[in-house]
Amino acid sequence: MSWREIGGPVVTAALAAGFGTTVLHTMTESALSGDVRIDYAPEGVVWQLRCPLAAFHDVPERNATI
Repeated sequence: MSWREIGGPVVTAALAAGFGTTVLHTMTESALSGDVRIDYAPEGVVWQLRCPLAAFHDVPERNATI
């Protein structure tokens, strides 16, 4: 799953991780047994999640990955 922001102001990474970054990164990885990557590109933030499909309760378990 990916989220890409475009058309906003120039983006820079924060000097320290705050609550929002903790939720978007650490808590998401833990809750979904996944891998999160956040890129603070100047043209917009890109957030990517890779996790087992089984992490979503409404989907039957399979050996698939989102």
